Amino acid sequence: MKDAAEAIFRFIDQDHDLEPVNIGTGIGTSIKELSDLTALYIGYKGAIKWDTSKPNGVQRKVLDVSKMKLKIPDFKPLDFEAGLKLTVDWYLKNKKEADERK
Repeated sequence: MKDAAEAIFRFIDQDHDLEPVNIGTGIGTSIKELSDLTALYIGYKGAIKWDTSKPNGVQRKVLDVSKMKLKIPDFKPLDFEAGLKLTVDWYLKNKKEADERK
């Protein structure tokens, strides 16, 4: 959200190449962590069921943020929990309008 916009703004005046730059913390998050935190932030009290018949996949996927750190070394992105909390809070506040989008 705000931290991604700040990073993009700070990249605007820099020399550019055609390679993408990952903006993030460089710390992985599991799907379980994501689901547990989302449930907490929306107040979900039910059970989270996992389909164990499906493959597990990779335990964590971590973005390579080395280019971001090289280009804007003093930039500090929000940690995952803070960013998720802001996103959920925004959605809950704007749910009606967000759900009506086509």
